[in-house]
Amino acid sequence: MEDSNQHNLSGGLFAQILGVFYMLGGALYCLTCIGVIFGAPWFLLGLALFRGGENAKAYQASGDPEDGLRAAAELMRFVRIQVILAGIGLAIGLATTGLYMLLFVMIIAAEM
Repeated sequence: MEDSNQHNLSGGLFAQILGVFYMLGGALYCLTCIGVIFGAPWFLLGLALFRGGENAKAYQASGDPEDGLRAAAELMRFVRIQVILAGIGLAIGLATTGLYMLLFVMIIAAEM
């Protein structure tokens, strides 16, 4: 059996690795002028996730409550940005669907 008191650093490390991938993806998006619109939020997501993972590893290693609070704050920042992006995506999707439906109705009405 494993020692239950042994610290598991894999969660913080996984968050850091995922944060690096988000930052790399955001940097690649930023290489084009239009891609900056998508790349900047992705880069900020990666940065928040990387910092949250770093603080989570520090909390797991030291047990300092301040590190835990910093980890939670950074990970909540990540979640807030994700929610904002999801809301924007939903709004754009609904608006586009509405425009397509209107176009469809106009085409059907013109055929009659």
